Amino acid sequence: MNHYDLLSFDSSYVQEDDELICRWADERDYEDVLNIEAEAFEFPWSRREFEFLLNLDRCGAIVALRGGRVVGYLVYELRKTSIRLLNCAVAKSERRSGVGAFLLEELADRFGTLHDEIICLVRERNVAAQLFLRRVGFRAQWIKRGYYAEAEEDAYRMSWRFKENLEMRKAS
Repeated sequence: MNHYDLLSFDSSYVQEDDELICRWADERDYEDVLNIEAEAFEFPWSRREFEFLLNLDRCGAIVALRGGRVVGYLVYELRKTSIRLLNCAVAKSERRSGVGAFLLEELADRFGTLHDEIICLVRERNVAAQLFLRRVGFRAQWIKRGYYAEAEEDAYRMSWRFKENLEMRKAS
């Protein structure tokens, strides 16, 4: 893995013909991304929401592929000093196999030298995402009360700081 090592990633589960690869997302990925989105979230984004964000200069997306098939995606927004993780999901059949960590590693590799941290907001009921993010080095910073109006639900702001994580890695 790369120098950020967001997760102690064990690639032994990957067979040669089953290797994970990443690339920039484009229109040909929308159907697969929307299917993953629908199976992952209670309030999934629509095609229109994805298209709107991906047409903004500061936003982009990457997809993870295995055997030519999209198995995960990540949508981000570049800010002055941070990268905002807007959305990330992995196909149900691929969860807990390193795809999410692989996507975050790719994001860190592509933009980490230009930014201080990766930040995101996570629904209070999305405990699986909270645990995953904690496992890969994110830390909760504060709670935004009532952020998700459709469910009257709070959001946890989580952050992964490049400098801190690199220093911790060097010390170990």
